[in-house]
Amino acid sequence: MSAGNLKTSTSALSVGDLVFYQSGGTIYHVAIYIGGGQVVHANGYGQGVVITGVTYDAGFCGGGSPV
Repeated sequence: MSAGNLKTSTSALSVGDLVFYQSGGTIYHVAIYIGGGQVVHANGYGQGVVITGVTYDAGFCGGGSPV
């Protein structure tokens, strides 16, 4: 079984990579990298799906492909 390909640098992300955000060692949010330093994600109740910079939140801990 493969563990995927975790990238801890935003510059190493590829379009389509899942991007993870953590606090205290717990993942609390996942986004999808769309290129150009941006991710698409559901930002919260009532805000819907948004496009933001990959480091919009200080909890960025890495990203990559699950395969």
